Order: sequence, then C-alpha cells, then structure tokens
Amino acid sequence: MSLTNSLPETTYTFEVTSRAQLNALPFEELSKHRSEIDADLAVLFDHLQNKLHANMDTELLTLDGFPRADIDVVQIRLCRAKIIKLQNDYKWISETLLEKMQQQLQQNA
Repeated sequence: MSLTNSLPETTYTFEVTSRAQLNALPFEELSKHRSEIDADLAVLFDHLQNKLHANMDTELLTLDGFPRADIDVVQIRLCRAKIIKLQNDYKWISETLLEKMQQQLQQNA
C-alpha cells in the first residue's frame, strides 16, 4: 500500500490539557468544541472505513505477526490515534458540560 494517503483536515484544534482548563470555559464554547469534535469524528471514521478499508478493530498484523500488505497500516494507526484522542476530549467536554448544567439547575432551584 502507498503511504501517500494523508489524514483528512479536521476543524477541532483545541488542546484539552486539564479539567481546570475545561471548567474555565463558558458553556457555549464547550458546546462549540463538542460539535466540532462530532463533525471531525464523522470525517475520520468515514476516512478510516471508505479510504483505508478498515475500522477500529481491523487486525493490522498477519497470523505470522507481520504488518499486513493489503492495507496502509501506518495511516490506519494514525487515524485511529486521532480518533481516540478526539473521543477522549469529547468525553471530558461532555462530562464538564453535564457538571455545568447541574450547577446551573441547582442555582435556579
């Protein structure tokens, strides 16, 4: 397989480094980041399946333990790594949004 394939461009560029960083952001900005992640994940999953002909569970090695020659193992690993990072950010942002909603509801009660 050719290593000339590259990952598609994504719009999400925010680097999540800590919960405190997320807690400092307003609800609307967190929602925007989560929407960007949703869109980027859709693009990456589409690329993984339709361009790289793989998914998150596709075996990358032969039974002998060598990298498969029929797929671009490097690009699949890069795409999977980016998906996993975005999924982790999505989870943290979603949890922070939930906490902020609960705090707002308690203040309004």
